[in-house]
Amino acid sequence: MEKIENFLMHVIEKDIASDGVQAQNETQVKEFWSWREGIPESSGGWGGVTNMMVSIPSQNYTVLVDDTRERMTRQD
Repeated sequence: MEKIENFLMHVIEKDIASDGVQAQNETQVKEFWSWREGIPESSGGWGGVTNMMVSIPSQNYTVLVDDTRERMTRQD
């Protein structure tokens, strides 16, 4: 959890993200999912909506963060 929080602070400080939050309990998890699932419906009036979701086990978050960081800074 600490590594995710550090990553969130890093991307906010670098202006990669403007804000972010991590659920602290099951109630928040359900609430966040409800908001997330409502995005396609609420933005459907603007035209086509692409909805993609990726789930990974929590123990693999650090791999995702490290890989994303490496890919974002790579100069191909």
